[in-house]
Amino acid sequence: MESGGRNKSVRWELELSGYKANVAFKGIVDTFSRDWNPGQTVSFLGALVGGCIDFKHRTERVGDKNLARLERYGFWQQILNKIGAAKLAGREHVKTVERAKEWVGRQVSGTLQMLHAALGAEVLLPYIVDVCTDADRLRPEHLRAIAEYRREVAGQSEIDVASLRAACDESGVPLEGDGQ
Repeated sequence: MESGGRNKSVRWELELSGYKANVAFKGIVDTFSRDWNPGQTVSFLGALVGGCIDFKHRTERVGDKNLARLERYGFWQQILNKIGAAKLAGREHVKTVERAKEWVGRQVSGTLQMLHAALGAEVLLPYIVDVCTDADRLRPEHLRAIAEYRREVAGQSEIDVASLRAACDESGVPLEGDGQ
């Protein structure tokens, strides 16, 4: 209901999709029961908004993209103290080599095709190798995915310590007890 400028107000909308939309919908439906209390539904909706949006000071840590480290505005904390904050836990995505390949195919293939058309394979392929070997960006979850993939390819059911050590050595990640 728009006021045509008569009410000085701000309209906020919360849009959810996919898994989180399903979790939110189930939560809303669950508030309706045989002895339905409208207050429960309103409380859940308030907590849903409180859990999905946040207001943080971005000026204190300019450039910091980790929202968990930023301080919340006082006015929003006061609101959250009253309405609560329902968290819609997302599914944990375990990194795998196959999932990474799918992601590259979906998200990067257009850019790779453009670079291939502009540079040709003779320039592009060495460039990709340089990007992949220039800086160590592998995190523990990447190393686990590599080890799991190598184990599957080799048909091994046990952890291959030598492969894990080789992956760590290749990426410069020291293992506990190596004295580094």
